[in-house]
Amino acid sequence: MWGFEPKNVDMYLADNADFIQDIQITSPETGDPYTPPAGTRVFFRVGSSTWEGAVSGSTASFKVESTETDNVRRGDTVQFCVSVGDKDWVLTQGRVIRG
Repeated sequence: MWGFEPKNVDMYLADNADFIQDIQITSPETGDPYTPPAGTRVFFRVGSSTWEGAVSGSTASFKVESTETDNVRRGDTVQFCVSVGDKDWVLTQGRVIRG
């Protein structure tokens, strides 16, 4: 479905703060909001961790507690991924910036 090169997007993490983010999933063909099929998995690969999100309609939502985010180092790699069935797509990739 998504067959393009991942966009470069860095993740900004504040010290001692939860990571809370909603991401609109869009169609790669039209750019319109896209509701993926039931069972779609959304997640961030952050350093050596995986942060699972929840999908509701065309929105992927994440809430990661500060106890986990504080273990991430500046410069760690980050990828935002969507998994449908047995296929994973990396939609964005970048580095962690600490603040």
